[in-house]
Amino acid sequence: GPNNSGKSYLALATYCLFRTLVGEPLAGGGIARTRPRVLTGTLDLLEQARVDIIKAWPDPRSVPDKPIKVGEMPKGLQSALLEANKSLGDAFGIQFQTELERCYGTQMDSLAKRSSTLMGPCFEIEFSRPDKAFSCDMLATDGRVVVKSWENNLLEQTIQIGPMSFSYNDLIDVGWSVIFMAFELEASSQRPGRVPHYIPASRSAILFAHKTLVGNIVDSASRAWVEPIATPKLTGVVTDFIRALLMSVQGKSPSPNLQDVISFLEKDVAHGSLYMDESLEYPEIRYENDIGSFSVHQVSSMVSEIAPIVLYLKHLVREGHLFIIEEPESHLDAENQMKLARAIVMLVNAGVYVLITTHSDFFVNQINNLLLLSRLTPRRRAARKYSAREVLQPSDVGAYLFEPGAEGSAV
Repeated sequence: GPNNSGKSYLALATYCLFRTLVGEPLAGGGIARTRPRVLTGTLDLLEQARVDIIKAWPDPRSVPDKPIKVGEMPKGLQSALLEANKSLGDAFGIQFQTELERCYGTQMDSLAKRSSTLMGPCFEIEFSRPDKAFSCDMLATDGRVVVKSWENNLLEQTIQIGPMSFSYNDLIDVGWSVIFMAFELEASSQRPGRVPHYIPASRSAILFAHKTLVGNIVDSASRAWVEPIATPKLTGVVTDFIRALLMSVQGKSPSPNLQDVISFLEKDVAHGSLYMDESLEYPEIRYENDIGSFSVHQVSSMVSEIAPIVLYLKHLVREGHLFIIEEPESHLDAENQMKLARAIVMLVNAGVYVLITTHSDFFVNQINNLLLLSRLTPRRRAARKYSAREVLQPSDVGAYLFEPGAEGSAV
C-alpha cells in the first residue's frame, strides 16, 4: 500500500497485542511478563482452595506428580481458578490499553480517525484458539478497552501442579499456569511462545541519536537538584528498540537454526560482521571487514539499516518468535533488496514468524520468485543457485494490500 495507509499502524497494534499476550522479550530468550494479580483479590476463595487441597492431599508429597485436569482438582481450587479467570478478562483489556497507549505514545481516544459515518467504537479485536477452546472479543470505545467476552475452558486443561507447599503464593502460581496454558502462552526453552520483536522504519536515525539522548538525560538528572528538568517523551516502540539493542550486549549466542541467516546477511549483504562492543563505557554497535573496525556511524546507510536486524537475530530472536520489520528494504539497492528477501524466507523456514511492511516492487517480486521455486525440482533450483532453505511454500505466506479510502483503509 501507499504511504499513510495504515500499514505501520496495524503492525504496531499487532506488536502490542502479542506483548500483552506473551510479555516482554529479554536478552538470551527469556520473558518478562507483567501479570495482573487477579488471584490475590479473592483471599476467601484462596483459603477455601487451600483447605480443600489439604483435605485431598494431606501431605505436600502426596500431590500427584503427574499432570492433572483442572476439572479433577479439589473443588475449592477449581472455584478459585474459575473466579480468577473471570477477572482476568477485564485485567487483560486494561493491560492491552496500557500497551497501546505506551507504544503509540498517546491516549486511546486519539488513536482512531472519526468521521460522520465512523462514530462509535474505535476498533474491535477478536482472536481465538479453537483447539484450546479459548476466545477473546475486545471493543475500544469511549477511550478505553472493554473485554466483551472471554471464553476459556479451564476445566479441560491439564497441568502439572506438584510439588507445592499449599501456600498462597503457590496457589497463585498454579492459577496463572493453568490460565495461561489455556491459550499456550507459557514461555520456556521448549515452547517459547510467539514473543514479539519490532524494528521501526526510523531505526538508523534512532541508532545515531540514542547515545546523545541518553547522555542528555543523564546530564539533566545531575542538575535535577538545582533546577527543574523536562524529561523527553518517547513512544514505547522507540524505547523498546533502544532497550533491545542495549540488552543484546548480554545476549546469548544465536540459535543454531538462525546462524545460516546471520552469516548470509553479514557475508552477502553487509560484507562484514556486526557486533556490540562491550569494552566501551557505553555499548556501541561496530562493523568489521577486511579493512578494519568502524563505528556504525561511520559506515554506509545500507549497513546501518541492516545492523539492527542482524543484532536482533544474534541475540534476541528465536524460533517461534514474531519478528516485525518495517520497510526492511530501506536504503538497500535492488540487488540487496532481493538478497534480504531471501534471508527473510530463510527465517520463515527456520521457524520464525515474520511480519513486514514494504513499498518495494523488487522486494515483493523476489518473494514471488521464491514462491515459484516450490514448483521446481531440486536440480533445477540448484542450477539457479538457490538452496532448499530459500523455497517458500504458498501456505507459509500471506500478502495484504492497503487501499486508502474516504473512511480509512481497506485491507
